[in-house]
Amino acid sequence: MQELRYRTVPGQDAAPLVAALRSAGYDAEPSTVAGSSIVVIASGDGSEPDPEQVRSVIQEANKTSVFDGGQVDAPVRFESEQ
Repeated sequence: MQELRYRTVPGQDAAPLVAALRSAGYDAEPSTVAGSSIVVIASGDGSEPDPEQVRSVIQEANKTSVFDGGQVDAPVRFESEQ
């Protein structure tokens, strides 16, 4: 199964991203790798996730926290793009 990995920016909560991605039909799980917060995203039906659609969902939900979080103004890049 193909997956996308999004590394959150420092101070960003992965919870709103995971919730939005799951609502959009993706399997999304928070993870910590070498002290960094990562959201691992897979398509709910086993196909390859569409990076542009996933990017759009993340941009819409990109907050620093679930409760009254500020908007994160960093570009959405997946680990495979860096």
